[in-house]
Amino acid sequence: LKLAIKGELNVINKTRAAYEKITKAMSKIAKNSEQYEKANSELKALRRGFYNDLSTVRKETAVAKAALQAEYIIEMLEEQPKIVFFAHHKEVLDIVQKKLTDKGISVSRVDGSVTQEKRQIAIDSFQTQDTQVFIGSIRACGEGITLTASSTVVFGEMDWTPAKMMQCEDRCHRIGQKNCVSVINIVLENSIDDFIASKLE
Repeated sequence: LKLAIKGELNVINKTRAAYEKITKAMSKIAKNSEQYEKANSELKALRRGFYNDLSTVRKETAVAKAALQAEYIIEMLEEQPKIVFFAHHKEVLDIVQKKLTDKGISVSRVDGSVTQEKRQIAIDSFQTQDTQVFIGSIRACGEGITLTASSTVVFGEMDWTPAKMMQCEDRCHRIGQKNCVSVINIVLENSIDDFIASKLE
């Protein structure tokens, strides 16, 4: 986990240093010159590369903590009969699902690969049967789903767009919910997700 977080920080620090170097050089160049345009193009390329690299290390961090998230859910099930878990990456959903099913915990899952028919079967299984955990992709579960059988929502990852997470959370807030809904964000201290979570508070 520490290595994964270090990867995030390395990408940020490396990009910041390159950004400062280019912008410092640009401050000494005439704005309409060919040199300035070249430097500006380098900045745009740096920005694209930054987001690509950051996405890669964020995924590594998410995968690294997935097994711990499953353990946390298992502990929560001792007090909560049903739990909703959302994450972004397929690999995280896979790990959490396997860990839970290996423990004999019943799981329903909806992600982008699930057909409309199977999607509804998974929802109904969680809502009206003994399925204990609903596992969903943040991008695939933002609308058209009712998950009021649970009043506990756990996010294993943060999304760049807070509205996407709020839409997922609302799946438990719909008509039929009899309890206050608790939302838990599982983040690692000093990670990018930690920063995003702080902005949602």
